Amino acid sequence: MVARVFSSLGLQLVVNEDFRGRFFAADNGMFTLAFTISTLSTGLLLETTEPRFVAFIIGAVGIISAAIWFYFVHRIPLPADK
Repeated sequence: MVARVFSSLGLQLVVNEDFRGRFFAADNGMFTLAFTISTLSTGLLLETTEPRFVAFIIGAVGIISAAIWFYFVHRIPLPADK
């Protein structure tokens, strides 16, 4: 959940004030959709395969997602950089 806080802070720094409310609503909606899809797919995978394989897949997807997130977020300018 900490990554969610940092992501929101970064978005506040780069999104125009006029669009922040709509942008954060869309961001939270996409987060909820992604969370729902991941929970559903994990449940379906657990019914068809062994838990060790599902844990490996979840770990691999998590590492790849974190790397992609870091790639995009590390370029967000901080207030001290301006």
